[in-house]
Amino acid sequence: MVTRHQTSFFHPNTANNSQRTGQVLFTARSSFSPCCDTHKTIRNDLSDSIQIFKDQCQHGKLQKAIQSLSHLEEQGYRRSSYTYVCLLQGCIQAKALDEGRLLHSYLIKDGSHGNIFLSTTIANMYARCGSIEDSQAVFYGMSERNLVSWSMMIAAYCAHEKFKEAIHVFWAMQKDGLTPDHVNFVSVFKACAGLGSLEDGKRIHEALKKSGIKPSIMVWNSLMNMYVKCGSIHAAQHVFDSMEERNAGSWSVLIGGYTKIGKAGEALELFSNMQSTGVEPDDVTFLSVFNACAAAGELVQAKQIHDSMKKSGIQLGMNTQNTLIDMYAKCGSLADAWELFDGICDRDIVTWNAMIAGMTKHGQCGEALRLHRQMLVEGNLRDQVSFVSILNTCTLLEDLMHGKQFHAQIMKSEAFTNVFVENALIDMYAKCGSLDDARKIFDELQESNVVSWNSMIVGYGMHGLNEEVLKLFEGMLNKRIEPDQVTYVRVLNACATNTSLEQGLQLHHDILVSMYEFDVFIGNALIDMYSKCGRINDASKVLHRMLKRDIVSWNALLAGYSQHGLGKEGCQLMACMLNEHLELTHVSFVGILSACSHAGLIDEGCFFFTCMNHAYGVPQAIEHYGCMVDLLGRAGHLREAAGLLKQMPLEASVVLWRALLGACRIHGDVILAAHAAECILDLDPEDPAVLLLLSNIHASSDKCVDQETLITLMHDENLEEADYGNLSHMVNLIA
Repeated sequence: MVTRHQTSFFHPNTANNSQRTGQVLFTARSSFSPCCDTHKTIRNDLSDSIQIFKDQCQHGKLQKAIQSLSHLEEQGYRRSSYTYVCLLQGCIQAKALDEGRLLHSYLIKDGSHGNIFLSTTIANMYARCGSIEDSQAVFYGMSERNLVSWSMMIAAYCAHEKFKEAIHVFWAMQKDGLTPDHVNFVSVFKACAGLGSLEDGKRIHEALKKSGIKPSIMVWNSLMNMYVKCGSIHAAQHVFDSMEERNAGSWSVLIGGYTKIGKAGEALELFSNMQSTGVEPDDVTFLSVFNACAAAGELVQAKQIHDSMKKSGIQLGMNTQNTLIDMYAKCGSLADAWELFDGICDRDIVTWNAMIAGMTKHGQCGEALRLHRQMLVEGNLRDQVSFVSILNTCTLLEDLMHGKQFHAQIMKSEAFTNVFVENALIDMYAKCGSLDDARKIFDELQESNVVSWNSMIVGYGMHGLNEEVLKLFEGMLNKRIEPDQVTYVRVLNACATNTSLEQGLQLHHDILVSMYEFDVFIGNALIDMYSKCGRINDASKVLHRMLKRDIVSWNALLAGYSQHGLGKEGCQLMACMLNEHLELTHVSFVGILSACSHAGLIDEGCFFFTCMNHAYGVPQAIEHYGCMVDLLGRAGHLREAAGLLKQMPLEASVVLWRALLGACRIHGDVILAAHAAECILDLDPEDPAVLLLLSNIHASSDKCVDQETLITLMHDENLEEADYGNLSHMVNLIA
């Protein structure tokens, strides 16, 4: 860096050659005759010294460059515009803003700053050294501008993420009579992408068409990237299809675009097409396709592509290695992720974060905590991603103690001001049962987003506080925070639990307006909400309007039919599910058996129960036997129900025997009731309620037995210490 005592080297020479712009104007005060060998030698030495000066500027060695310039001037050379351009480039390379300001002040005194070439370089120096305000002051203070000046300012605004200003300058340049070139279009498409403004992007695309410029591949790629970043993959695909020539960057943009919108399968297909065209993928392409493999969970294909990359000879940079670790972890191969992780000697924070996140994702939370400790022992500083990952680990473990410890550490760092870390804290506290702590952080947020609100909504929902969920959702709308799929699903669940049909109907309207109706998770939540709120026909309409349905969608409606005793409709739905060749689940058969039970459809229920295992590969579980006991018991087939319990390969639970005992009460079968009561007491000797039920069954029957003995025992104050050895005898009395 330049020190203050060296600034004398910037003293302007009275004989300045600023009009000879863009040329090397290091001119000797004395003349040299070309026929003089001595002069030739001196001239060659000076030429070498000039080249050294230029190289020092280009590499940011500003102090040495100024010393070289001083030595040159001692030999009679005068400064020129190009001399100052070189020095300004040196300021840029060294990020020497203070020295750049000093040089600018000398140029103002010298009167050279009015030169377009110099002024443009000064503005560029300010932008590249971090002062966009000074850059625009110089730019707008120029009496004359050329295409280079305008291009520099557009690029400068983009570099400082002032995308609106970049687009404004792009249009202002054309009003000034200049036609944009390839560089301008690349920059302004980047501005539209950064702004996410599809409207601006389309306008500039039209301007490109009207300009008559034949776009270069770089322009096409930046145009595609703009459409991808603005959410219009179809427009990006159209641009891609219209290109006469494509390079690896073209394919990479589109592969990344499809991955971004959740179409990883299409992204991987694109990569396959790219290989068939003979275009060699570069490191960016591999990064894009590895992300696609991670999103699709395609481990086999991921390994094939990884092998292909190794054979191509492309060096694995740190960014690529980190992406590979993340990909293997997301594809479920922690062994491959570990192998890569262990092979990296100089790990960066991204490497650690990727491995910790991978361990957490696969439930190895203890190992994730160990890795986190190791990371700190090796002297790595944590960033916001690190804290989010480790908080997610605490959330999965429901480890409130460690969560609070990490919260204390976050408070001491700058990470706490980050909304992503704050959201992770809210989520951790809410899911670990400390809703008060979660709400305190939420209420103190300086900046909130939809994830912040969702974290609180999910937390309240998990603890059954559905009224709070609905109040929070109302507050979210008042703050003009746009709900997403997670929000709608959770709030619909709250409406379903509270049977809040009016709010559910309003939510459905909002979902239609926001174009989320065809989201499968929202569709499933709507079916559940309408079913539980008594609008089974509306639930059916939602299912049949869904463009994409999964087994959960069908199961939700099947459960609705069961709740409303619509057994025949349930059977018809089950037939549709079979025609759709859906893979039926445990829940599917609970739904249909329950529907048959409520409707008294014995034959249909027995059919589904009998074939569920050998025909559809779904093992009969306790819940299915419970449905069958309920079905047979309701219909009065008590002996068949008892026989089913005796034959079942699983041990019949208290709940099943109690269901049979309840059916015996309905149908007055005292003998079988006694048997069921004995089985219940064998499993749970401390269940006095069975005696009451047994007494009631006897009271409603024609049997004559000692009821008072049963009732007296049931009301005994020391029931827990009663002699249960006599209970079997009492049961036998009833029989």
